[in-house]
Amino acid sequence: MKLALDIYTQRTTIGQEAAIRQAARVGFEYIHYDIAGIEDELDFIKSPSEYGKNIRRIMDESGVKCSLAHAPYFLRYGQKFDTSEVQYLEIVRAFEMAAELGCGMMVVHSISVPQDVDFKEYNLAFYRSLIPYAEKYGVKVAVENLYIANDGKIVGGKLANPDEMLDFMAELPSEHFTVCLDLGHAFLTGTDPAEFIRALGDKIGTIHLHDNCGLLDDHTIPGLGKIDWVAVRGALREIGYKGVLNYELSTYFGNFNDDDYESAAKLAFVAGGLLLC
Repeated sequence: MKLALDIYTQRTTIGQEAAIRQAARVGFEYIHYDIAGIEDELDFIKSPSEYGKNIRRIMDESGVKCSLAHAPYFLRYGQKFDTSEVQYLEIVRAFEMAAELGCGMMVVHSISVPQDVDFKEYNLAFYRSLIPYAEKYGVKVAVENLYIANDGKIVGGKLANPDEMLDFMAELPSEHFTVCLDLGHAFLTGTDPAEFIRALGDKIGTIHLHDNCGLLDDHTIPGLGKIDWVAVRGALREIGYKGVLNYELSTYFGNFNDDDYESAAKLAFVAGGLLLC
């Protein structure tokens, strides 16, 4: 198994190129690229493909690949599933950029709904509306297990246990959709990450990797929280997972000054390698 580093926090202070080259120097072979956060940049709006080509050039020069993209997640309940909605258009633009980055998969979050609305049917309609873009750009949509928070406390989840996820994914065509299993979110919502892995098996297309203590979405490196990484590693080996483990460490990097990012990335690389690879 191989590790990918996200550069969400780093790029805001040291810039995209420096963040990518830094990840490569540390030893990462892959970048997990979160398109959220750049959706308002004029260059991205003008041409997502050109924006993606420029980032891809830096990745190629640095010797890293894009393992996974992440779409902006600002579409809300009641908005239309078409490009007349700016937030939906941002997701479509993300498909175009992801294709240029060479990402075969992109995470697209589900949409929260009111209590009296059927979450499954509403979100199946949303995801099915994305099929033409998945086909056009050759990018598979990764559906992620998410948590629900209220006043800073975790109060539930969306597709947060294996049965819910498997039932939901059975309604979507596998040629265009897969699962992004977020191990940190699984732990937060009360499902043992190792058991989630075993239950989903080969339905898992990609993985979000981060640790927490079970109370907050800490997004820190393995070993600094309470997830049983020995059990996780065993489960991944049992199912024969061959994909990339994609770090999401925005909060972790937020605890460092930009001069210390490289040391923080080295620590993440070592921790992931020792515990999981």
